Amino acid sequence: MLIQQIMKEESREKDLIENRFIPWIPSARSFPEQKAFFRDPTKTKLVRTGNRAAKTFSTHRDLAWKIMRNHPYRKDWRQPYDKSKSTPKKMWVCGPTFEFLMEVSWEMYLKRFIPRWYYTNDAGEEMITHGKYKGYEYVEKVYFRNGDVLEFKSYMQNILTKMGRAIDVAVLDEMPPKIMVISEIVTRVFDKSGDMTMGFTPLNPDEDIKNYLEKHPRLNTHTWPLLSNPLYGKDPEKYQRVLDEYAHLPEAEKNARLNGDWYYENTGEELIFGDVVPETVVDFEVPHYWRRMIVVDPASHRTGFAIFAEQPLEEPIWYCIHAGELFWDGKLAEAGDIERELDRYKPYPTFKYVKAIYDNAEAWFNAHSKGKWSPCIEKNKKAQIMSMRNIIVNKKLVFFQNGASKAIQQIYKYKQKDGKIVKKNDHIVDCIQYFAREIPRPQKEPETSPTTQEDVVNCHMQQLRNKWSRNSTEDPRTERRFTMVGGFAHKIRNRRSR
Repeated sequence: MLIQQIMKEESREKDLIENRFIPWIPSARSFPEQKAFFRDPTKTKLVRTGNRAAKTFSTHRDLAWKIMRNHPYRKDWRQPYDKSKSTPKKMWVCGPTFEFLMEVSWEMYLKRFIPRWYYTNDAGEEMITHGKYKGYEYVEKVYFRNGDVLEFKSYMQNILTKMGRAIDVAVLDEMPPKIMVISEIVTRVFDKSGDMTMGFTPLNPDEDIKNYLEKHPRLNTHTWPLLSNPLYGKDPEKYQRVLDEYAHLPEAEKNARLNGDWYYENTGEELIFGDVVPETVVDFEVPHYWRRMIVVDPASHRTGFAIFAEQPLEEPIWYCIHAGELFWDGKLAEAGDIERELDRYKPYPTFKYVKAIYDNAEAWFNAHSKGKWSPCIEKNKKAQIMSMRNIIVNKKLVFFQNGASKAIQQIYKYKQKDGKIVKKNDHIVDCIQYFAREIPRPQKEPETSPTTQEDVVNCHMQQLRNKWSRNSTEDPRTERRFTMVGGFAHKIRNRRSR
């Protein structure tokens, strides 16, 4: 009886998902531009469009129909379910990170477009395998009843994971950071005369990728403007909010985000770190006893900063744990404002950085922070860039995926023109360069590593005791004693009257 009820529910779910454009919105209908995209029989399609134009939704809706072989707009992807008559396909979904692939591609779309019955066996168990990438667990493969296999691939993976495998269908969300990734996926698809669909907003500065996409003889660029999106076309107020949000952007970037126009077209600029892939890890809680270093690039209206933490190994590894910019709306920032904002990133109020570096171009910051911060002495730009490149390539500096995401974005966009650095959106990159030239000497891992805040305080007090005991002969009139105030160690010196 229970089995019959389960089969009935699965049949109802299957019918619901197969016969609705958006299963969870009964009244939803595809609009003309979407229908034109779904009907397009071209083997390789590029959906070049603006932000929030439902490109991810449409490319994944199209893929789900292909998996279920019930495509309403393509007869070549429509046949009754019969495993014996179906030719198994190998499919890929590629995206920027595994977090994006799991949260958006799988959970938000494919898992809701495809009935669970399609990827469970006769015992009702899901035919899914999981993998791990730098500590993050993700869905690696999904096996379907008709024999199809769906794999998830991240652009952050080594290019070797994408080589030598012929695939039938590939869906790419956003543009890969390197032309080699695109060309390799295109080659894998062409080996089987398969289908490739890539939806992206053209904000990538690599002109080689742009030329490859536009001039490749077998690629067909399809532009899909935001204004046709019914979510905005039928809701003028919502569309006006989008326009207000983009109002502060440069005209070229605004047109790219609204209409899918190329942003970095014919600029004559070239990437400096275009061949460098920063190593990233899933954010984790940094132990209190790890040394930290902060670097600030202060300015009147926008200040960049980056915070680094050292893992005390025989060959230490530094992590960029926080990176961002501080903005000051319509006023000039003072050094005190900057320091108050940065204090929020300390593990506890009395924490002291092993080094605090700033760009000494700002005299007012130097005057305020004398004794607290040290200026970056090295101003040789070529040497700074080379040092930064070395620590990233040799994996001496690793980036948190969330905390340092803005740093990675600026690294990919750091450019030069006619041999000179393009001074735009580079404050965080400057901080990393200063760090690369001022890295503290390695510190060995302590025998007993403090884990709690109380352990940190006790460790700090012991260090002070050792330091003061060595200097006890300096002044025999000095009495040293220790006290705990608010959970932190303080040194109190009482001078005896003569």
